[in-house]
Amino acid sequence: MAIDTQTVKQVAFLSRLKVEDNKIEATKEEFNKILAWIEELNEVNTDEVEPLIAVNDIALRQRAD
Repeated sequence: MAIDTQTVKQVAFLSRLKVEDNKIEATKEEFNKILAWIEELNEVNTDEVEPLIAVNDIALRQRAD
């Protein structure tokens, strides 16, 4: 999946970000790099990996009530 200039403008509009016209091409390239990285992560086999509930395995103190 590749991002085009129109999609960059639409994402910027929906997220209320101002992207200057001279930065649209760089933003498009950055979006495409991010999507390529996500596609690479999707190739990792995680069938036997349990979901992470918390980073720290500590019990938090509970309030008396």
